[in-house]
Amino acid sequence: MPDRKVGTTVYDGQRPVVPFLFGDPMRNSLKLLGALVVYVALILLFIAADSFLPPPVTAFYTDPAPLRPGKPGDLLRVADWPAPPGMRAWRILYRSTDVDGQPAAVSGTIFAPATPAPKGGFPMVAVAHGTSGIGQFCAPSLLMNPNRTTFPDMLSGHVAPLVEAGYAVVMSDYAGMGAPGRPSYLVGDTEGKNVLDAARVLQHFAPVPVQQPFVVWGHSQGGHAAAFAGQLAASYAPDLDIAGVAMTAPAAELGLLVDTIMRTDHQGADTGLAMMVAGAWSRAYADARADAILTKSGLSRLIDVEGRCVFGEVSAFSDAPPSTYLKANPARTPIWREYIALNTPGSLPTNAPILVMQGEADEIVLPWTTDAFVRRLCQLGNTVNYKRYDGATHFTVVKPARPDLLAWMADRIAGRPAPSICRTN
Repeated sequence: MPDRKVGTTVYDGQRPVVPFLFGDPMRNSLKLLGALVVYVALILLFIAADSFLPPPVTAFYTDPAPLRPGKPGDLLRVADWPAPPGMRAWRILYRSTDVDGQPAAVSGTIFAPATPAPKGGFPMVAVAHGTSGIGQFCAPSLLMNPNRTTFPDMLSGHVAPLVEAGYAVVMSDYAGMGAPGRPSYLVGDTEGKNVLDAARVLQHFAPVPVQQPFVVWGHSQGGHAAAFAGQLAASYAPDLDIAGVAMTAPAAELGLLVDTIMRTDHQGADTGLAMMVAGAWSRAYADARADAILTKSGLSRLIDVEGRCVFGEVSAFSDAPPSTYLKANPARTPIWREYIALNTPGSLPTNAPILVMQGEADEIVLPWTTDAFVRRLCQLGNTVNYKRYDGATHFTVVKPARPDLLAWMADRIAGRPAPSICRTN
């Protein structure tokens, strides 16, 4: 079948062949080159920082095994967290659900303005964090410590603007990070339930009175987690009143993203991200064998995946293209392709309006994959608004998207009608 162009993607049949970004390919190639230079500079900056070394996992995170009887969202442990000025914060350990559907202790953080709560409580947002690693010491509640320079953007760029806007925030670390357990990186069912149970904690957390309903928001891996939280809420957490689900640069179309990585023949972040999936899923799922997709070099380097957080891990694998470490395309390998399908969001409708935001120069979550995700969300009958930002990369998109996010969240909490790009016929 001859190639045909649909929107911004060239297809042969149904499979993407050349993922053009929006507009002129040469112009966007220059955008991507600039984005990659910035990305490498960020990696070098974090490597140069003394605090790049993993923080210690303290006794707070010790799994209280066996868990005492209870229900998802029960608070197990709480401690003050060293919040920056203008903010109060607490580290939490709470009851949630692991990849096997069993009760598990999961850690996270609650943030709130330092000012008294307004009448009726603070408006609330459950933040699903982006990629920080798969190791226990890669938990954001450890990495975001304002006394460290590692991951300052997750605190100053993601959490602080929400608190400054008057929101109380809860952020799950996800299972296996902070508290012990198997990795949950891009394991949608686990991430989604962890986010929902963290919201349950905040809604019953006496020091921070909050309003109902609330909003879920996530960036990158967090967009993936937010999408799963939205589609699982009706069955897993019908007690929660979710006004909306927002996602920025969501890692949603896993099969398309993996296919693109496997066609990459140059060095870059893609290799490290693929190794993170291999390391996490081969531990999360007993039948997802790493030797089915990894080369001997890849198998020997799995220890680097588990022993570093994201910037160190990406740096460790930036010396070679994906084919050095991956011998088979996971999206086309038995067992692995089934788990890719299982962990791709958008198989169930979300009973709340959705906002998707995407940078047009994103070098990691390619824009055409987010286009495909939005189309699937519309096909499920969801209410979806979709915003794209010219020149914004995977890391820079959060800032230009923030005014749209804050306005959309305020409208959802106020109960105003939600806009949608989806056709109703």
